[in-house]
Amino acid sequence: MQLDLTDTASISAAAKAIEEAVGAPYALVHNAGIYVAGMVEETDMAVWQNMLATHVLGPVALTQALLPAMRRAGEGRILLVSSAAGVRGQAVTAAYSAAKGALERWGESMACEIAPFGLGVTILVAGTYDTDIITDAGITDNRNFEGPYARLHSTMDTRGRFAMRFARAPERFTDGLVRALADQAPFRRHGLGPDASMLLVFSRILPASGMHHMSRIVLGIPRQGSMRDGAWPLTASQKAMVAVARVLPAPLLQRLAALKKKD
Repeated sequence: MQLDLTDTASISAAAKAIEEAVGAPYALVHNAGIYVAGMVEETDMAVWQNMLATHVLGPVALTQALLPAMRRAGEGRILLVSSAAGVRGQAVTAAYSAAKGALERWGESMACEIAPFGLGVTILVAGTYDTDIITDAGITDNRNFEGPYARLHSTMDTRGRFAMRFARAPERFTDGLVRALADQAPFRRHGLGPDASMLLVFSRILPASGMHHMSRIVLGIPRQGSMRDGAWPLTASQKAMVAVARVLPAPLLQRLAALKKKD
């Protein structure tokens, strides 16, 4: 069955086909998603609208269409797949973070509404998995590497590509999703993967300012005010190179420079 969550007619047709095929579904899993890279200032409004339509408005519409049958059945589970970006707003993915955050707040609200009818909601906070959405081909890229955010993009792109090396196999995500289908509580929230689970722990024990500071350090974002008037602060590795240059003898530095030119 084909389903376009940005198309009302497609959503209605899918809901009708599901009910004709299985009646009231026991589980409804919302895992559709798109990803965008770009600062708030850079990201086109059409991308924001498509992001919210895909992650929030479309899933809400499909859920509205299927809830009456699920409610009459008196049992069932709605699973919403979120991510680390839904736990804490992340730089360069603001549109994605906003959509995932909205998805989670919707799920929390809906859980209270449908629990009296025997239904439950589970939010799965997914860590980094090796799927198409994290590849260059799977990302809508609105970043400008020559604009005012070039310094930030360069650092975060390097760190992001390094983190992708530790992405988990998608089959491990499937295992977690199957386990979540057995949840019985009216509302549950699970972290899938060590990175997501750790973030959930930090979000519970750290104040908002602490989470902001931790995110800034992990992403390599300079401190507040450090890029005023076009300043270009050094990265940690560049600072280390400057420190080394200060202690090495000048003749040795000159010899190293000469060798570099030969290469």
